[in-house]
Amino acid sequence: MKYILVCFLIYSSYAYTYPDCSAALSIHEYKKLTTENQYRTVHPYLQKAFCNLENREKYTKLFLDLFEEKSKISSRLDHLSYLLYQSNMKTNGTSFFEFLGELLNQIELKDKDIAKGIHFTNLKFTYLRYNSGVKEACNFLDDQTRFFGKTLPNTIKSYNFFLKRSKCADSHNDYNSSIFYLMQALKVAQNLDYPKNRLKTGHVLKSLSSSYYTLKDYENSEIYADSAIGIFLPEFKHKIGLAVSYEFKALTHYQLQKEAETAMEYFQKAQSIYKKADNSSRYHFVERLKAKVHLEKNPQLATESLINSINYFYTNKRKIHHAPGLLLAHSIMQRYQLQNLKSENGTAFSHVQVIDSLTGLLAVENLKNKLKINSALVDYYSRLPNNDSVLKYSLMQNNYQKISNQLSIEEKQANVDLYLTNYDKKQKLATLNIINEEHSYQIKLLSTSICFVLISLMSYYIYKRKQKQVLITKLQLKETHYHKLLTEHRLKENLMRSKEKDEDILKLAYDNEVKRKQVLQLQLKQKQLEVEAAKLEKQSSEKLLGEVLSALKDKNVNDASHLIKKLQTNEVITKFNNSLKGLLESISPHFMSALEEITPNLTEQDILYCVLLRQKYNTKEISTYLNISPKSVNQHKYRLKKKLFIAKEQTLNEFISNIDKTI
Repeated sequence: MKYILVCFLIYSSYAYTYPDCSAALSIHEYKKLTTENQYRTVHPYLQKAFCNLENREKYTKLFLDLFEEKSKISSRLDHLSYLLYQSNMKTNGTSFFEFLGELLNQIELKDKDIAKGIHFTNLKFTYLRYNSGVKEACNFLDDQTRFFGKTLPNTIKSYNFFLKRSKCADSHNDYNSSIFYLMQALKVAQNLDYPKNRLKTGHVLKSLSSSYYTLKDYENSEIYADSAIGIFLPEFKHKIGLAVSYEFKALTHYQLQKEAETAMEYFQKAQSIYKKADNSSRYHFVERLKAKVHLEKNPQLATESLINSINYFYTNKRKIHHAPGLLLAHSIMQRYQLQNLKSENGTAFSHVQVIDSLTGLLAVENLKNKLKINSALVDYYSRLPNNDSVLKYSLMQNNYQKISNQLSIEEKQANVDLYLTNYDKKQKLATLNIINEEHSYQIKLLSTSICFVLISLMSYYIYKRKQKQVLITKLQLKETHYHKLLTEHRLKENLMRSKEKDEDILKLAYDNEVKRKQVLQLQLKQKQLEVEAAKLEKQSSEKLLGEVLSALKDKNVNDASHLIKKLQTNEVITKFNNSLKGLLESISPHFMSALEEITPNLTEQDILYCVLLRQKYNTKEISTYLNISPKSVNQHKYRLKKKLFIAKEQTLNEFISNIDKTI
């Protein structure tokens, strides 16, 4: 971009119009469309009324008759809102936009109930803001407010209404009222159905961050930016509202911490969302914000970002962004005493070109921007020594004072509009009384007295009104503070509830563990009782065995040794041994598997010894149990110790007990 001159108001036009009159649908074809496609298509009656001037009245009436179906009024007003936006965005849609404005006036005349509704109010406000500016739109909104009650329903229409009131307050620099209306919008948003409640709540929190940033209350601005980010994530991570929240997070963090790197990270997150959403305009707007952050410590990075922003908005003829970019370029040049700004790709422009472009913008900018531009021009020419610069400096200084005075008058005018309106009405009433009773002195005197009383009352009313406004402002500030405290209190309550819930879970787990241990202890006792019962059964079996042996030893019985051996080893004792091992496995199910892991070569007799030792049987008890001598028991225990690879200093009993403890 070599030259930035005064060419911002030249825009190309198109030969065709919006909507395309050559492609009108019939009513039958229109009804076949899906609801979504109907919403994005101009209604046939509306299109024919716009395109066919001769039959405009006929088709307009047909379209207005559609509003008699009460259940579809809301959807039809939504459709008109969409068409207004589309026609305003299209450079060739001006005629259709004006036609829609006339249509709104006819709806207002035809059905007073629709005109007094909040939905129509939002729609008409949008039209007036696009067509006549913020001031007229806000005056309409203030006038319509008298039709609404003190409280509005928790609907998306009420939400949009409060946002519009907030924007109107911003336009008058009444940021306290703006914050108040945003708080009202927040209440409505929180009561909407999911997921709208989260999405709209995030947008309000983002707007609150913006308002507090304008008031230079960076701490509150950062708090609301963080809250907005928390609301948008993770469900709405690609929404533009999240990207704007990242912008204010970056700006407030830099104002509070002066950490440019962290601010850049948040700017990059915002630009990433804009890139995915194909929103190049907002992407390059962030480039200008990055330039402001880099301004103090890194003029080269500031220059790169700023040139990217200026190039984009100049190329795409987005004149609303021209003045801020050029003013920032002037600021960089003045701060670092540069005559030119150059980027790495070779794009460059001089300080003189920036000043010439700013001079050209004086004719088209609003008063606030004019004041900033004049201030920059005065600053520039005051630094140049030649006579021509002195004359320009004097001219710009006078112009600056003139604009400053004009802005001051405009701001004061907003404060006295109500007073003048009331005063004019009272004056007309007084004049009418005087004309009607001019022939009577007493009546004239009475009229004069009435005028005096009215003026006194009016002055008293104005005084009381101002006091009331001051009181309302204080109450709004208190309410704002209250909502902040309420939000903090709710966060603390949520933390406490979460903590109590965690404690309940831990307590429940502990109780379950105690009960589980109690159940295990009961099972263990039951198994021990079964072992004792088994011992008694064994003793009974041994007694029975002795009796059998005595009988078999009778001389009348020949060669009973094999029978005795069978009874001793297989029938009674083996049955009891298997029962004992089964009980042990039920009490300690991993004991047998642990023995097999140590050595798989154990015999049934070896395992039986391990089971008896685990049950704390001594050598004498084992010999009695197996009907063998203690010496045989010791020999078997010695062989078993070798099989289990037990160290010499450790006894077999200790080893078996340790296995039990590790299970």
